Amino acid sequence: FINILTIDGKINANGGVFEGMTRFEARDAIVAEWEKRGLLVDIKEHDLSAGHCYRCDTLVEPYLSDQWFLKMKPLAEPALAVVRRGKSKFYNDRWTGVYYNWLENIRPWCLSRQLWWGHRIPVWYCDDCADGEPIVAREDPSECPKCGSTNIRQETDVLDTWFSSWLWPFATMGWPDIDAEDLKRFFPTDVLCTASEIIFFWVARMVMASEHFMGETPFHSIYIHGTVRDSQGRKMSKSLGNGIDPLEVIEQYGRDALRYTLISQAGAGQDLFIDMGSFAIGRNFCNKLWNAARLVLSNIHEDFSADDLRRPPTKNLVDRWILSKLQKAKDKAEKALESYRLDEAVTTLYHFFWSDFCDVYLEAIKQRLFDRDKDAQLVAIHVLEETLRLWHPVIPFVTEEIWQKLDERVVGGLGAKACIVAKWPVVSHSLIDDGAEIEFDYVNSVATALRDMKNTAGIGNKRAGNAVVVPVDVSQKNILDKYSAIIVALGRMDSVKTSDSRPEGAVGTAIVNNSHIYLPLEGLIDLDAERARLEKEITRLEGVLSGLDKKLSNDQFVANAPEDVVEGAKTQRAKVAAQLDYLRDALKALS
Repeated sequence: FINILTIDGKINANGGVFEGMTRFEARDAIVAEWEKRGLLVDIKEHDLSAGHCYRCDTLVEPYLSDQWFLKMKPLAEPALAVVRRGKSKFYNDRWTGVYYNWLENIRPWCLSRQLWWGHRIPVWYCDDCADGEPIVAREDPSECPKCGSTNIRQETDVLDTWFSSWLWPFATMGWPDIDAEDLKRFFPTDVLCTASEIIFFWVARMVMASEHFMGETPFHSIYIHGTVRDSQGRKMSKSLGNGIDPLEVIEQYGRDALRYTLISQAGAGQDLFIDMGSFAIGRNFCNKLWNAARLVLSNIHEDFSADDLRRPPTKNLVDRWILSKLQKAKDKAEKALESYRLDEAVTTLYHFFWSDFCDVYLEAIKQRLFDRDKDAQLVAIHVLEETLRLWHPVIPFVTEEIWQKLDERVVGGLGAKACIVAKWPVVSHSLIDDGAEIEFDYVNSVATALRDMKNTAGIGNKRAGNAVVVPVDVSQKNILDKYSAIIVALGRMDSVKTSDSRPEGAVGTAIVNNSHIYLPLEGLIDLDAERARLEKEITRLEGVLSGLDKKLSNDQFVANAPEDVVEGAKTQRAKVAAQLDYLRDALKALS
């Protein structure tokens, strides 16, 4: 390889008559010389891939030069070992393979950079020594250790910026003073949150440096987050001009909306695709949280203490149901957070708060609140307060504001100065009540079926209709009769009653746990729409039945699948067939 360029991009002595020209001038001069000598045959346009500087877009030329390298293999082995032993763990685990691939195939690291700023390389040269051997020293030398000359100069290259960065976990804490208080207190740290593209450039190098200089890994958990992209899937960048200013998001939607939207989409290592409108999701949830709290707070008519809140009453089915749901939501959310599945934790809390607490529980107890039922007030406050603490890491501002208002309403306060310093809610296993959940889920499923029938029939959410339920047995009848008021409230019905037979006339129909639910439709709906709904559901169930028949007629499936799986498929087929018969009869009756 013959180098024809000077360091500033001009032609050197190897370029002969073109010496001193810039590379661009030399190109034109060479073509002119070919023409002069009659050597040029033709000039054609060609597309080629040429590297350009990412900052100034200047064309980059290949150029060989002397550089400093660091042997990396001895440093990589300990860094591989700490991850293999589980002392440092990636979340999610698929990034572990990327880490292994880099370190198992590591090459010497080119450390030197020709830049104005950076950590200077601790190397000096003596201009009076003929051998030109470099002088490497921990302290700045004042003279040459070989000849004693003071005519020495330091290497002008600086270290790669990642060489500075790999020292970060301990160099910022007082190292190399191993007795520094900050170093004792904060090294090693706990969690590193970073992006996948610098797993090798930074993560692996920090582990290598910490193992080498400190003898231990710098963090036990490495959380790899995704890249924020626009709605077209492009990475947000200044050059594309497709970035979103978080201050504008805050101005339009609020701080909590910004945090909620990003965290709710932060699947471990998965990219986020957002535009400005995405933050409406977070704003809407914050509004829901505020309005639910306002409903609860405006209906507190008793004096409750923090001790009262720690012992919620469990006499009412719907109270036991929501308290049990709360414990399971806490448990699931906490496990998700422990494994750094932030999006799963948010999804769990979202469904609990929006669906279970707001859509079901608060609707079910509204009349009790209006009647100043003490138990309903206490359970609602208990659930709201714990929910605020669960949501606080994601939505700190709105939850703190509501928590402070609640603190003022509780005699003696809630036991902490602020939500941010309140203890994380722990699971109360004594409040988990699977029986209450099964019983109330049946009640709620009946109400849900009635709402669905009304919506399909075009009645909407207005209070209307006198439903009739034919239960499958006495236990279901007792539940329905006992909690008919809740079904009326949740289903927004005029009335709900049980019966032994189907009512006369055109009716909407549904099945819940083998209970037949009827909604007389005369005078309420467009009968044609209800017929269309039944036909659509019949078509769907026919497809399900066909799939089950194919599975059960497959001798290989029946012979090789576990017995419980085969029996499960047979049971499911029987249920689907029964539903089809029922819906076909309902369609026939409606017609």
